[in-house]
Amino acid sequence: MTVWWRIRLACLAATMLAAFAAARPALAQDSAEVDCASLDNIKIANLAQYDFNTCAQQSHQGRATEGPVASNHEMLIAVNRSTFVAVRYLEANRYTYFDIDDVADFVPNIFDMPMRNWGGELHYGRFTVAPVEVKIADDSPYLNCFAYMSRWGPVALAPGYRFGLGGLYCAVDTLTPTEREFQEFLDGMEF
Repeated sequence: MTVWWRIRLACLAATMLAAFAAARPALAQDSAEVDCASLDNIKIANLAQYDFNTCAQQSHQGRATEGPVASNHEMLIAVNRSTFVAVRYLEANRYTYFDIDDVADFVPNIFDMPMRNWGGELHYGRFTVAPVEVKIADDSPYLNCFAYMSRWGPVALAPGYRFGLGGLYCAVDTLTPTEREFQEFLDGMEF
């Protein structure tokens, strides 16, 4: 990976973390960049293989028409010379839920990047996955990626879930990630 790409990806990660911190401005927030090993709810295998990684945690608290709302979020971004990885974990309190319908709706809502050419959804273990092309920076080409999500904890009498996890696994430059590489990545994820 060239020095230019490393700098560009580091800037992208900083931008994504800033957008992460700016989400939900109507609610009181506590957001901080943290060491990736300190994340409570997401871990990826072989984090040391990545040349660059950054992580953040954030909590929201507030009040909506229906009552008190609160949620916790974690985000992890990792890059090496061949792979870009972004993971976001969401956890709602007992009065809050997340609308999580399908991967093509959920992943673009948690990452502010242009996405196009969605492929059909497949299921792999506890994940719903779909191929997609993603533009990770304004001046980057569209990269070949897999988007993925998992949801659990359906909320009684509400159309949503208490927990969600979504992310992107992309080949840097114009390569295509193999299905085997992607499945190994998902197998190594803990949440």
